[in-house]
Amino acid sequence: MILQREFAKRLVASVGSEDYGWLTVLTYQRAIAGLLDPVPKEMFYPSPEVDSVIVSLKPRDKSPFEVNDKLLFRQMVKWIFTQRNKKIGKSIVPFLKTALKVNKQEAEKLAFTLPFLDRRGRELSPKDFGALANVISG
Repeated sequence: MILQREFAKRLVASVGSEDYGWLTVLTYQRAIAGLLDPVPKEMFYPSPEVDSVIVSLKPRDKSPFEVNDKLLFRQMVKWIFTQRNKKIGKSIVPFLKTALKVNKQEAEKLAFTLPFLDRRGRELSPKDFGALANVISG
């Protein structure tokens, strides 16, 4: 398919890059994405204001990592990337309160037991997000 270049770069971004985000993580878990050939805006009529790229998306036969609760995984990844520069120990507490319907003290207690507390969301690999979601979902 042909997509806007800036959007397509988010599908295949590397961990820690400016384009790395929830879309990268969710895409990695479900598909093998690749950027193929650039498509200059002059190739279209009328010409858009942005360049495009041909993108290859191949659904994975088997996920590179398993998650116990796919909905919780997706919600958690999106939540963490709303605060991508905060450490997981700080950003996860409000999510736990909402997702698990627990009070602040219980959420903080659970957060203390989680892996990756001293790392930022933008530093976690997709597999790390899967591991974190699995610990939360039990």
